[in-house]
Amino acid sequence: MAQQTGISYPTVSKILADLVAAKVVDEQDEEYIGFGRPAKVYQLASEVRAVLGLVIGPVNCELVVSGCDGRIRDESTCRFRTPRRFSTLIKTIGKRLKQMQGEGEEFIGLGVTVPGLIDRETEEIVKSPNIPQLDGKRFGAELEQVIGLPVAVVQCMHGLFLAERMFGEARDLNNFLLLNYNGGLGIAVCNDDQLMYGSNGLAGELGHTTVDVEGPVCGCGNRGCLETFATDKVVAESVSRRLGKNLDISEAAQLHAGGELDIDDILERAVDYLAIGVASAVNIFNPEVVFLHGRFLHLQDRLFDRLCEQVRQRALAATLEQCRIIRVNQRTQESERAGAVAAIVHQLTIRGGKQGVDRCIRGPKIEVHDGAANCFVESSSQARE
Repeated sequence: MAQQTGISYPTVSKILADLVAAKVVDEQDEEYIGFGRPAKVYQLASEVRAVLGLVIGPVNCELVVSGCDGRIRDESTCRFRTPRRFSTLIKTIGKRLKQMQGEGEEFIGLGVTVPGLIDRETEEIVKSPNIPQLDGKRFGAELEQVIGLPVAVVQCMHGLFLAERMFGEARDLNNFLLLNYNGGLGIAVCNDDQLMYGSNGLAGELGHTTVDVEGPVCGCGNRGCLETFATDKVVAESVSRRLGKNLDISEAAQLHAGGELDIDDILERAVDYLAIGVASAVNIFNPEVVFLHGRFLHLQDRLFDRLCEQVRQRALAATLEQCRIIRVNQRTQESERAGAVAAIVHQLTIRGGKQGVDRCIRGPKIEVHDGAANCFVESSSQARE
């Protein structure tokens, strides 16, 4: 690490000692044998100590256990209905966490992702259209008081961004954007190795761009927003109206795969509007890569081809020339879990903890802020060297 970063060996040793004390990194019994005297071997804590990730959704919440290396333990996953009262939500999370702690696990922090707008300065959830019980709440601060652990609360898009940056395909990219079309439609933009926040952390609401002034009413109160046409949620609602019963996108996908349901017109309409959003984002931000997270593009292979063709027609040729569009194969649910885990791992490995996702980071990397050296190690396999 000292050789790669140019930071002195004593400074690197001090950083690693701090991370070990914080229970984020484990020192291994083995030694690395190379040139010179044997070196200590470290890896991100995984087996003995763990972090928690909590995905809060409009209908359900999902609480997962993970090592600091991002490996989620599926057998420990806990799902429960999202309470409609904020006080009940806090109590339920505390109760579920206490049950997990009773099983002998040692947790060092909790990462939370929420859909909605979070003020970066006050850490207040300004608006969550689909989970209004969170509006105006400093969720992280209140949760910390109940569970007695560090809590990192991030917008779900920022969580997905961190997961892609830490554990996914964006580790070597400086200019990219991630677009999620699962529930709402939002983007996270990395520009010159920096996550774009806007003046108070509310940037990225591409879904609230008006594309039809006479369109349906959106959760934000306006009409004809892009996310009223081009999301998994909208596809599921359209299918539900056609069949006369409520279905989510997974149920609609099963019926479609089994040949029981012809929804080509619904899917093509959603793809065409999604292409408008992708082309707009490409024109505005000029990314190297666009990562697409969601479900309905996976229902038929031709849908992704249709999207790419529509984007080619709408985006500036020079802007699109060096840009790749990637349909992320990982299920959105899995990505959201990874995002919650990435949020707390990032906070625990940066001394300015409550700065949250202030900088995009690539491992191994050491940064210096206000005279203090901060370290982030990407994964246990890479940390072994």
